[in-house]
Amino acid sequence: MSNKFLGQFLLEKGIITPAQLLKALELQKEFNPSLGQLAINQGYIDNDAANKINLEQQRTDQRFGDLAISLGYMTLTQVDELFSVQQSTRKFFGEILVEQGFINQAMLEDQLKEHQALKQQAELSLDNAISNHPHHALITNTLETFVKSFTRIPKIPTQVSNVITQIPALTNDQYIISQQANLPQTFKIGVIAPSELMKTLGTSFLGFDTSSNEALYIDAVSELLNIILGNVLVINGEQQTELSPPQVERNSDDISQSFTEFFGVEMSAGGHDFSVFFMYN
Repeated sequence: MSNKFLGQFLLEKGIITPAQLLKALELQKEFNPSLGQLAINQGYIDNDAANKINLEQQRTDQRFGDLAISLGYMTLTQVDELFSVQQSTRKFFGEILVEQGFINQAMLEDQLKEHQALKQQAELSLDNAISNHPHHALITNTLETFVKSFTRIPKIPTQVSNVITQIPALTNDQYIISQQANLPQTFKIGVIAPSELMKTLGTSFLGFDTSSNEALYIDAVSELLNIILGNVLVINGEQQTELSPPQVERNSDDISQSFTEFFGVEMSAGGHDFSVFFMYN
């Protein structure tokens, strides 16, 4: 059983089309701007300040508003005001679907009930699988950091979708990016992601279009993984552990190397699926 965002759930059921999903996601970003964008719109900070705060977010596990205050760019009153603006203008995904005429209100309510019931069952199954794993703390911290980092850095809503117990069959369209760390045993932690998500991450991370430059978006995603895993080590109290340089692979046979154990999860991010995996002995 898989834990999906509402849009993916409706897409897989054939209730909305891929084009409608993309349109609704675009509108959701428009109606739900980030705190940084609101701060620029209000004239509290400029693009240069926002970029500096975003850069600091890449190194720390802190919210934009907290960093803006601590770095002296904004006051607590200004941040609180922007939070209020965010809440007043926010629109939910289902609300946008109805407004656009993609589904009607009655259908939305029916689908929300079904989606919520399946979501609760999936979350229980996920929690059990992870909590019973011998390395549950590392896995939990890593997944939570992925979700927060994707939301704060490339600003892509992300959630854990499903547990996978073996290396998935890969296509020519997928990349494997991983790093090794000793905690004290050696772990190989990485992602398996399709090219379209890689392009999206690269563009969001660097702030300009990387879709036509494979080397550039691979480097960007590699750096994003390095930041995420670096923060995981800090959370785990392993600040002295060195991460190996990110390694890029294109064949599932290359993942295992000398490792015998595998645990992975599927993740949903901005309409794309990818996997986070852990290998160890």
